[in-house]
Amino acid sequence: MLLSVLLVAALVFASNSIFGMLRISKVDGRYTPLELGVNGDQISVSFFPAVFEYDGTGTLRRSFKNDFLSVNETGQLTVGKTPQNGFVLRSGKNPKKMKLFLNETKNFYLCEDDLILLFLTCRDARKVEITFEDALR
Repeated sequence: MLLSVLLVAALVFASNSIFGMLRISKVDGRYTPLELGVNGDQISVSFFPAVFEYDGTGTLRRSFKNDFLSVNETGQLTVGKTPQNGFVLRSGKNPKKMKLFLNETKNFYLCEDDLILLFLTCRDARKVEITFEDALR
């Protein structure tokens, strides 16, 4: 067991990837920390955050899974088998917390059912900002 933990740690430190969790940092402009996880193939507010790997190429891969953060045809944030480019992490005051952008936009929308959308298409949606919090710093 200890050997496998050490092996994973060595791989993480040897790579140029950043491992972390997606969190909602602001809702309607106010600091409101909420964890984001994966339920089926949907990204939603969750008590069980998902860990993603960002390698600087514009994609986010779910750690230890073979799926990637993406936006489906209805604008919903999901995970899928095909990598989607365009995701960028930008540092702010705290280098551990980076804002998530997709194609130059940082605004996403939280629906009543706790799902996350790129477009304002659900009723009573609230504008949110998503951060990627580095798990190793």
